[in-house]
Amino acid sequence: MEECDLDFFNEELKDWMALRGIRGQFLERPVGPVPGPSEGIALLWQDAVFEVVEVRQELYSRMDPRVAGLPSEVAGTRAWSKLQEMGEGLLMALLRHRPSGRLILAAVTHLFWNPAFPDVKVLQAALMCGYLSAFTREAAGTDGVLHGPPPGLLLFGDFNSLACKYLPDKFDPVVGAAE
Repeated sequence: MEECDLDFFNEELKDWMALRGIRGQFLERPVGPVPGPSEGIALLWQDAVFEVVEVRQELYSRMDPRVAGLPSEVAGTRAWSKLQEMGEGLLMALLRHRPSGRLILAAVTHLFWNPAFPDVKVLQAALMCGYLSAFTREAAGTDGVLHGPPPGLLLFGDFNSLACKYLPDKFDPVVGAAE
């Protein structure tokens, strides 16, 4: 879930989930572009089906660019400065599928919405991929070598992106001009 209200998660959703054998984690967005109730992202799973191995959560503003293979100099860019103002993050859970024993890495994120800052969204996506990759390598064991099939990946989120754009707007007044 993304843009999930914190009070709704704590006061209503948790009880509803508990009655149905569902567990979950919540990562609050500490700052946001719009004033209002606290909100963030949530990851839910059926407890009878999945055993929690480990849960991690991290804000993009606190991530090291090197985990995504980016040079440390990226931290001095305009895009990085804007990223530091944002509260988006990544919530990951390494789960073991109880019937098969197979590991699954489930993750949810919310990327910056503003089309005027596509470079910020790209940085967030690169950081997300770097952290997912690092978590998967660590799940492999102390030697970093997988001793079985790699964890499956379930990635959820609001990526605030379009696969294709057909109509112009104030951000792209001439659609298709670059083709």
